Amino acid sequence: LLRFGENEPPNPDDIERKVAGRIGRQALLSRDAAPHLHVVLGEAVIRQMVGSTAVMRRQLVTLWESAQRENVTLQVVPFSAGAHPGLPGAFTILTFDAYKMQIGYTEGPGGHIYLESAVDVSGINVRRGGVLKAALSPSESAALLQDAADSLVNE
Repeated sequence: LLRFGENEPPNPDDIERKVAGRIGRQALLSRDAAPHLHVVLGEAVIRQMVGSTAVMRRQLVTLWESAQRENVTLQVVPFSAGAHPGLPGAFTILTFDAYKMQIGYTEGPGGHIYLESAVDVSGINVRRGGVLKAALSPSESAALLQDAADSLVNE
């Protein structure tokens, strides 16, 4: 997340540092013994124009290409799913198999919270289950991504 103070312009060094961090995290997915990444996005993420048509199309193609990796699962919750447990905001569940533990993470306007207690992690896993139930399958999601990218070519 590239986030800056409300009244201050972004510092170019901060932007470079944050971009380098993101590129580094993306590189983790292509290394040997790469972690598994399971991402569920709302359809608005792939439909709302952010940047130019060319930039948006490239982002969608990159998502589609990433979803083709063995260690990446990408699903989209379509608009047709209506209200679902993911609407209140994004959350992340980090699973550490070696330690047999999970940590939840959520972020909002008030800041970020790490959820470590078994009760909190259980609650976020219930929420995750509801979101997955509302989501398209990985293959249906890939088709939706491709359709969204193709629609930008015709504009």
